Amino acid sequence: LYARGETERLQRIVTKTARAALLVSLLIGFSLIIFRRWLFLLFGKGFIGGGTVLIILCLGEVTSTGIGSVALLLNMTGHEQDTAKGIGISAGLNIILNMALIPIWGIEGAAAATAISTVAWHILLAVWVYRKIGIHSTALGKIGNWGSS
Repeated sequence: LYARGETERLQRIVTKTARAALLVSLLIGFSLIIFRRWLFLLFGKGFIGGGTVLIILCLGEVTSTGIGSVALLLNMTGHEQDTAKGIGISAGLNIILNMALIPIWGIEGAAAATAISTVAWHILLAVWVYRKIGIHSTALGKIGNWGSS
């Protein structure tokens, strides 16, 4: 669709796909959060203390999912180098945040660093998707035209 210049159709598909992925992600993420105690008991009582970590990581993943399939969009439209740059930036941010947050919050700090850097990566790529190919990648769709996306 991008190669044929059918950006409006591509926008509709991207928005619908992002919304469907977000819905599934919300269902799975919040199910994991709600039933985390029982889930952890499957692995042993020692895992029950990881509830906060699971919540942080689920919230990060649900947020990232709502931003859309940004890496896929960049890769499929010939902007693979931007995806690689974004991964590098995110990895660097993750290292810095881990060094800052783990001494303060331990494993929860590591989870927060991972969630923040993952969301930051998706936001950065979403900006690049819009600038490079003119597509709003998020589940919100085209901000100025919510009703038709």
